[in-house]
Amino acid sequence: MKASKIIRLLAVILMICFVASCALKIPPYIEPPIPVVIVVPDFYVAGLYYNGTNNVPSYWLNDQKVSCDGVPSTYLYPSEPLLAVDGSNDMFMAFYEIDGSQAGICINSTYNEFSLPLNETAPSQPHAVDDAYMGTINGIAESNGEIYVVGNVNRNQIDCAGIQYYDNSFNCATLWRSSTNYTPEFLPIDTGVLPNVRDITASSIYVDNGHVYVLASVSNHDGSWDVGYWLDGVFHKQKSLFSGVSGLYWIDPYQIKVINGVVYESGLYNTSDGKTHAFYLKDGTLSVISGIIGTATSSLYLYGMQILNDTVYIAANTYNTLGISTAYLISGSTVTTLNAKDSTYYSTAYGLGTDNYNNVVYVVGTITSKTTSATKGAIWSTNSEPKFYDNVAEFSSIIVK
Repeated sequence: MKASKIIRLLAVILMICFVASCALKIPPYIEPPIPVVIVVPDFYVAGLYYNGTNNVPSYWLNDQKVSCDGVPSTYLYPSEPLLAVDGSNDMFMAFYEIDGSQAGICINSTYNEFSLPLNETAPSQPHAVDDAYMGTINGIAESNGEIYVVGNVNRNQIDCAGIQYYDNSFNCATLWRSSTNYTPEFLPIDTGVLPNVRDITASSIYVDNGHVYVLASVSNHDGSWDVGYWLDGVFHKQKSLFSGVSGLYWIDPYQIKVINGVVYESGLYNTSDGKTHAFYLKDGTLSVISGIIGTATSSLYLYGMQILNDTVYIAANTYNTLGISTAYLISGSTVTTLNAKDSTYYSTAYGLGTDNYNNVVYVVGTITSKTTSATKGAIWSTNSEPKFYDNVAEFSSIIVK
């Protein structure tokens, strides 16, 4: 073949290849999508299970009931259980008999009775006084495998500062912790900070990086009062934070948490006009929740606080003069009603938890029949319809992890 023909043939082949390449639709390179990871957490819930005779403190793990063995039959009216879960997923459920006779904690499925201070001796007197008796259990916390429980013990004849008064009893803040086998410890009173203390009620506990915070209200012998919290045994008074509230009459602190070094507190305060206001403090700055107010015909109570994405969430109830409750979820300054199953029931909230993986808030409680007073456990959430459970008298605590 002549060279000229070869050159022409190559030119034709190149032209065909060029045209073919232009006709092909070659997509640009696209980065593969990042896979969406859906975290399915475990749900730990505590509450009261109705066994046909009594309400029994119980756990549920992902809707599967876990019984606590050894709970005495003397718990005829147990309180709403409080729940903690440690890093090994062991469950701890603290509660008390409402008549004040006893209190204890279930560690997984085994009950342990809380002991009380016995045969106390006032520093000013050489002889022992009558034994103390149980008050309430109000808070539970877990940190690095240590379990902390706070509540109150009634001391006969000795006030919370250790001074003896005959024929009187005093309500004093008490701590139980697992490292001391739940031996009761009265929270320390510095008479330089609280010089006239009579009673002091611990309402909540939180542990942050080994630092122990205990929220409390104080009643003094002269009728005055104060509020604040212990931080590692040192009491910090906070009544002055409410100095701008007109007609302030009383503060009822409810819960304390520390998130990323920021101290959050929630509670109620009463004013001289008979109204009750919900509030929270963020590092000492007061925020009042105006969307829900307690009155003489609609009392207000709080039941749980969590912080998710820097928003404060609080569960709350109002009760009318007939004792009929309505449950609410407070989200910052927004108040949302938590509906019952239908109009024949009313709703009550007892606890609150957050799913930090999926940004969901859960409220637990109960719904009660308006005609029969029968109850069902209830779980509300911010991303799905509520669920109601037969044979569960109430849910009171939830942890999502």
